[in-house]
Amino acid sequence: MSTDRAGEARTVWRLGTVSGANTLTARVEGLPPLTFTVSATPGRPAQLVQGSQPLDAAFVGTVLTQSPVVVVRDQFDNGVPDVLVQFSVTAGGGIISEGSRTTN
Repeated sequence: MSTDRAGEARTVWRLGTVSGANTLTARVEGLPPLTFTVSATPGRPAQLVQGSQPLDAAFVGTVLTQSPVVVVRDQFDNGVPDVLVQFSVTAGGGIISEGSRTTN
């Protein structure tokens, strides 16, 4: 790519689909490279995925030692932080200690 009359060269940069650092390097022969860095953040929530399943069976009234865990992901499978997830008992009775949690 050649520069214009003002000495500028431009490109269009579309970030990758993985959250985290994205870098772009510009090079001109005989000069040190110049690097641009942009932090890509996850997109909007698109999936609710089971993270871990408590025991398949336990005695009535048992407090489960392994908590049910869900993961909120964007369209590219990146975890999405700061999303409010609401839990509720929908069959069989029982109680939960916290009805909602925010993803980390």
